[in-house]
Amino acid sequence: MNATERKILAALVQSYVGQASALFSEFTLDFVKLNMVNMKILSIAELQMVLDERTKLSSSRLTATRQPFIGSLGGESTLMIDEQSVCNLSQYLDHDTPPETHELDIFDTLSEVNNLMASGCIQYITQELGFKVEFFRPVVEFLSHTRLDLNRKHLSENSRVLLINTELDFKEDLIWGTWYLWIESASYTRLRRAISQYGLEN
Repeated sequence: MNATERKILAALVQSYVGQASALFSEFTLDFVKLNMVNMKILSIAELQMVLDERTKLSSSRLTATRQPFIGSLGGESTLMIDEQSVCNLSQYLDHDTPPETHELDIFDTLSEVNNLMASGCIQYITQELGFKVEFFRPVVEFLSHTRLDLNRKHLSENSRVLLINTELDFKEDLIWGTWYLWIESASYTRLRRAISQYGLEN
C-alpha cells in the first residue's frame, strides 16, 4: 500500500473514530475521547514478532476478541486489550461484577467495545468503499504470556494486517487497546483498488 492509499485509509479510520467517541460518550454517560495513536501495514511474519513482544512485555493477562468476516472483503478483526483496561472499561459500562472473577462479564465488556471500535469501523470503511461484509460471532481468548495462534485457514503469507493502536481517554483513565485487521491477499488487492478509486471521487 503506497503513501497516498495509507493516507486515505487513515482518514477513513479517523472519521469513524470521531463517531465512535460520541457513541462511547452516549453509552457511558460520560465524556470519552477515542484516539487513533498510529497505524501500520504488516505482513503475517511481522505481526507475529509484534504480538510475541506484546505478550512478553505485558504486566497483566491480555484478552483478544477475534471476529472473522466474509463477503466482497474477507478477513478477521482482532481487538487486544490488557486485563486492567478491561476492568476499567467494565466499571464505565456499568457491569457490577468485577470482570477478573467472572469471564462472562469480560465477554460482555469486550463484545460491547468490539462492536463500537472494531466491527463498527469495518462496517463504516466497507460501506464507504462499496463492499458488503458479514460477521461471524466473536470469540474471546485469554493470553497469559502465550502467543496468539496466527494459523488461519482463510489467511496466507501474502495476507496483510492493518495494525491500529488506540486509546480510550476517560476523565480518569487512559485505556489502551490494539486492533489488528487481517485482510486476505485477494481482498487486500481489491481494498487497494477501492481506496484509490475513493480518493479520485472524494
